Amino acid sequence: MDKLARKVDIHHAAMQGSYFAGFSAIWGFGPVLLLYLGLSNSTLGVVTSLALVLPLLLQPALAALSDADSRWTSRRLALVLSLLTLAAAVVMTVSTGSKTVLVAAYAVIGVLLVSTSPFFNSMVMEYHLRGVNVNYGLGRGTGSTTYAIVALLLGFVLEKRAPTVILPVLLAALVLQIIAVWTFRYPLPPVPAAQEEEPPKVLGLWALLKKYPAFPVMLMGCALLQGGHNACNTYMIHIVDKVGAGESLMGVVLAVSAFMELPAMTLFSRMRQKLSLRGMFLLCAAAFVAKDVLFLLARTPTLLYVSAALQFFEFGVFLPATVYYAAETLDAANQAKGQGLIHIFSNGVGPAVMTAVSGTLVDRVDVNAMLLFNVAAAVVGLLVVAFATSGYFDKRSKEK
Repeated sequence: MDKLARKVDIHHAAMQGSYFAGFSAIWGFGPVLLLYLGLSNSTLGVVTSLALVLPLLLQPALAALSDADSRWTSRRLALVLSLLTLAAAVVMTVSTGSKTVLVAAYAVIGVLLVSTSPFFNSMVMEYHLRGVNVNYGLGRGTGSTTYAIVALLLGFVLEKRAPTVILPVLLAALVLQIIAVWTFRYPLPPVPAAQEEEPPKVLGLWALLKKYPAFPVMLMGCALLQGGHNACNTYMIHIVDKVGAGESLMGVVLAVSAFMELPAMTLFSRMRQKLSLRGMFLLCAAAFVAKDVLFLLARTPTLLYVSAALQFFEFGVFLPATVYYAAETLDAANQAKGQGLIHIFSNGVGPAVMTAVSGTLVDRVDVNAMLLFNVAAAVVGLLVVAFATSGYFDKRSKEK
């Protein structure tokens, strides 16, 4: 079993590493490319929001298919989505002369990327729920490290080269991602006897949310916290601009932030031995608030570096906490759907709304107005997450 866990961990790291190499190129620096081609911040916000909202239609349907039909495993769906992303990236690469096609391809890539990641989580959590001691944080932390390396390198490259240089990086990363997903073939251990005797039912969306009333509240909290985080990344070029810097500092800040995620995610299981899952959520939610406050107060690069270091307690703890929360809160028959919902609200709904509003605030007021809005959203997100994990809903269920 330990040997299988090591194989899954290494292969999971390869999938996440290649995925986030491409994600760093197109999502970290795609906004720079689109602004370079003449898009306004408001238009960029709308395009980015569409790329984050449309998975609401795609991902839950695919997750329901994965839960209900054993032929459409999480791995197969991840492979199909990866191939489609590569096709859209090829279109984007050969269409740099057409702004309309380029923007459309960018939105499609965003939709597919956001829809793919939850299936990586489901693939690994299948082994976790069957007793294999996988280290999810190690693989996901490797993805963050790869994101950081690509962000750092591209930050310096873009000081001298046109932003179109991100496109071949995206293509290479997607090819590696497809290979990693294609070769992820390890036998699952048998289902525990208790699950065989009383197999849980596959639930529809509304039935799932009704059965687990704390879950939709947690989804709202995740949307608020992660929404501001993504908005700051989207408009990072304006945040570094207000301290008098450019793309190179942007790359450094993004890289330092992402590098902090690897130790946090790798150490997550040990940290959880001392803190409950609720404690982990409160810790990371407080870090989201603190990071946004530092962005707002920053007048020199120093505070940007400090805020980047907070990513250890912020996203570095948040991501594995949400994955384990879904895995341990929902029954085995609804895992793909649950992981998909967590991902869609954290990386779709919240970022879509926050990015659209933030883009408008940057254009009509200034970047500080955007950051103040993000601080307020993070504070509300902290309160919502605290309520979702307070045990209130468990008490109500027992009373009934």
